[in-house]
Amino acid sequence: MAGQTLAVNSFYRNKSILIPGGAGFIGSRLARRLCDLKARVVVVDSFETHGGANPFNLNGYGDRIALFRERIEAYLVGHDLKDFDFIFNCTGLTDHHIGFNNPGLDYEMNCSSGLCLLQALAAAKGKSKIIGIGSRNQYGTGQSHFREQDRLRPLDIQSVHKTTLEHYHRCYGHSCGLDYAFLRLTNTYGPGQRMNGGSIGFFGEILKSSLQGREIQIYGSLDRVKDLLFVDDAVEAMLRVGMLGLDHEDPVYNVGGQPCRIKEVLQVLKRQQEKIEVKVLPFPAQIEKINVGDAGLATAKIRQDTGWVPGTSLQEGIAETLAYYRQNAKHYWSD
Repeated sequence: MAGQTLAVNSFYRNKSILIPGGAGFIGSRLARRLCDLKARVVVVDSFETHGGANPFNLNGYGDRIALFRERIEAYLVGHDLKDFDFIFNCTGLTDHHIGFNNPGLDYEMNCSSGLCLLQALAAAKGKSKIIGIGSRNQYGTGQSHFREQDRLRPLDIQSVHKTTLEHYHRCYGHSCGLDYAFLRLTNTYGPGQRMNGGSIGFFGEILKSSLQGREIQIYGSLDRVKDLLFVDDAVEAMLRVGMLGLDHEDPVYNVGGQPCRIKEVLQVLKRQQEKIEVKVLPFPAQIEKINVGDAGLATAKIRQDTGWVPGTSLQEGIAETLAYYRQNAKHYWSD
């Protein structure tokens, strides 16, 4: 592990990196880390209302990041991808319900923008490596720990589009020789995640409710299992996969976190937040129909190929996230 970390710390120095969606939750954390590693970083983000982009996510890095506030399709009109060593595509919507209400928008943000990138990269005949991001929800419901070779059965529109994007990566990789990788991330949390809007995810909801002194509402049961991944561990996985060569067949990787029951998450939260009130409610119909159950992700493949394992405990991750929002809440929610 120590050797791999040292390799990451030197590998990206002076590399030229493009991050579509780099003002969002995961993308901004990646952009900041790469700047700290002395990489040259370009962020392209349209700040779509239903996405997770927030200008404050890049606070303190404005003079180190070239930021283009536009869709990646517009950026590609006047810029050559040959100049980049790596493209980490973090573009996407974070609300799973948008796909049902506005499937066209979900397709544009979670699928077609990535297809445009792949097409432009193939046309440029450059040497950039492109890394795409999907989710655990691509698997749907089923066994206790999904492996990369298991069948994908997405239950919601967003996950269908992410799965399609993954196949586009595979297609361009095999037919055009593009160097690519695709990561299926589990439930990611941490500083910088979206805190406004209709659906901010399990962790976002309980965190915001606890900080605002409101009742935490849990659907189903406190014994439900959540696989939680701290954002810095997700970024580390992305960087390590980026270092892999072309000799890895079908470079699709699960990036899992720490499986824990909801009641365990609440216990950790209570130790750090003192007073919290919890109410268990039946699943609303619109949430129950896309609930993927308790299954987590098997991570043997990424561990074997890169040495990556999640390094942040639930206690550490929650403490850092709470501290961040106590200090910066005004930048993330308006109510």
